[in-house]
Amino acid sequence: TEVMTPDGKEQGDSRVGVVMPLYNRAGIVSRTLQSVLEQIHQPTRLVIVDDGSTDGSAETAERWLAGHDPTFEWTVLRAPHRKAAAARNRGFTDVQDLPLVTFLDSDDRWPTDFLLRCSVALAARPDAVAASADREIEGPDRRHVNPDLHAISSDPALWLVRNDAGIASCTVLRSKAVSTVGGWKQDAFAGEDFLLFTALARQGVWLHVPGMPVRFKRNTGNAGGQQGNLSRSQPIKHWQWAKLAEQEFEAHPGEGARREAMRQAVAWRWSSAGNHLVRNRMFRKANEAYRRSAALGKSSISLRLRLLASHLLAPASRR
Repeated sequence: TEVMTPDGKEQGDSRVGVVMPLYNRAGIVSRTLQSVLEQIHQPTRLVIVDDGSTDGSAETAERWLAGHDPTFEWTVLRAPHRKAAAARNRGFTDVQDLPLVTFLDSDDRWPTDFLLRCSVALAARPDAVAASADREIEGPDRRHVNPDLHAISSDPALWLVRNDAGIASCTVLRSKAVSTVGGWKQDAFAGEDFLLFTALARQGVWLHVPGMPVRFKRNTGNAGGQQGNLSRSQPIKHWQWAKLAEQEFEAHPGEGARREAMRQAVAWRWSSAGNHLVRNRMFRKANEAYRRSAALGKSSISLRLRLLASHLLAPASRR
């Protein structure tokens, strides 16, 4: 299968494998599958990996797909409950023979031209390893925010530190590059998406694809029988994300303005981790996070006050 590049020529093998980890989302997985079915450029293969769901999610997905009889290959695999990284790696083994792959979360939805735009962009740039569209994030209050991904193409690692690495559903990757970096890090406590994407960014160019955003749903709890995003409910994971960001800075700091921008971004990440820890009364850990932030960035009055407050409250801390 080939796609037309912007100059009207057919170029490149654009077969796409879609991997979807699934865990307790029987109430909403069908609308995600609908967005796959409606793609102008159809995927070649869809692999759903049920990560030990207890609400019948796997059966729901199977019934929906069988009832809609898509033109692409599909399968629903069942695995013991582990985590999304393990489910994604399991699914990838069944699509890695295809040149392109995307990892779609089971509560996110694509606009109809998502795979087409990303495939065309990658066909036009053989040196690119990834293409990302914009996101539209829907929170529990149904407000929508639109983090602009255009800057990711100039410095992916810096963008990931400044923002977040939750861009799997709006990104198409070259399968060979995913294999080269070893896939998702299943042993990581948190930040496995950050580890994968920063490693991929060193393999080639990262493209931004303008157009309609991918709809992300976040912090939805258990409404509709779905499993909420647990990582955001565990404040210690923010500590881990800051630690990974600092490790990326230490390993690949860059020079000049880029080095300074990365240093300030990591300082902000530590400060943000401290804020999450304070809200959960983990004052000792928060104090250390603020100290790391101050050591990396400019110590503002606000940061000094938070550092002092967390120090004074540390004896009453949970940990």
